[in-house]
Amino acid sequence: MLIAFGLQTLGSVLVYVYFRPGFESLQAIGIMFLLGISFGCQMQNTLVAVQAATRQREVAMATTVRNFFRNGGGVLGLAISGALKHTSMPRQFNYALTSQFPDETIDRFEDDPLSIAQAFPDPMDPLRIKAVNAYAESLRIVFLVFIPISALAFLVSIILPEYRLGRGEEGEPVRKRGIGSAIVEKFHAVSRRA
Repeated sequence: MLIAFGLQTLGSVLVYVYFRPGFESLQAIGIMFLLGISFGCQMQNTLVAVQAATRQREVAMATTVRNFFRNGGGVLGLAISGALKHTSMPRQFNYALTSQFPDETIDRFEDDPLSIAQAFPDPMDPLRIKAVNAYAESLRIVFLVFIPISALAFLVSIILPEYRLGRGEEGEPVRKRGIGSAIVEKFHAVSRRA
């Protein structure tokens, strides 16, 4: 999970910093591949981690709770992303296009971004480029907000205790010595002394 959240944070930073209209396709594919690997590693690894950290008789409940929170987090993330995009989009379109178009046209671009291509069939039309740039800028805020969330997930994954995939004699999870275990033990030792 450590690698997955690290790749996700790196990929989100790269998207925020480098993605602009006209960005090289090969570089975009590389960054999307990086993000795809990170998300793929997260989905199954979190399930295995939850199952390894619970008693055998509680695996079904732990799996259900994990899936519930994963789906709830997805819904919450989508709602936040949509709200951020729809909040920044009018500002970006108004900044880029107000002097050239009436408000009704800008509203149509906000409601249906594909109408930009219909309004400007020529890909090199300067107004189309301005409209596409405005739309792309409205998406960047989403990555800006989720970069710290990814970084926090990465930091938390460092201190999580590690468990073996095998079980103890009575179906108990077996803790593994790892980076997270050492950090948590040092923290507990310091807090007991205080």
